[in-house]
Amino acid sequence: MSIVLMTAMGLLFIIFAHGIAALFIDDKTVIAYTVQFMYALAAAQPLMAIDWTITGALRGAGDSQFPLYGSLAGFYGMRLFLTILIWYHGGSINYIWWSLLADYVVRSTVKVYRFPNRPLGTHPGLIRRSNVEAIHLSPRPPGRGRRESASGG
Repeated sequence: MSIVLMTAMGLLFIIFAHGIAALFIDDKTVIAYTVQFMYALAAAQPLMAIDWTITGALRGAGDSQFPLYGSLAGFYGMRLFLTILIWYHGGSINYIWWSLLADYVVRSTVKVYRFPNRPLGTHPGLIRRSNVEAIHLSPRPPGRGRRESASGG
């Protein structure tokens, strides 16, 4: 569902990019740059949906470190690296904006790979694959959540 909705929003960004940019500024040069950025952002929308959805699923399953590593690989391994490379070779800012797409290709790819291969039961509050009885329930402190008789029993 998230992929469908964000892809639809990306298409709307593409279709109405000039009009949206023109709402905020009258400078034709700035509008042209904004439209190019919106095209890059729109192209990344389906990958952003995959990344955000799988990140939430992994975190919910107790695997919070791997999404961080995937995001770091995408940002520092791809986006920042490409930005420095493009800047060093005198490339246009439009190419730097398109590095956003490469970032989300890496992020979504590594997280989609991780999802079916994640270790289950590594979080103490989750059901373990091997033993449904291994559900961790935090014990309540004495006197909380139940009534005790005055005689202590």
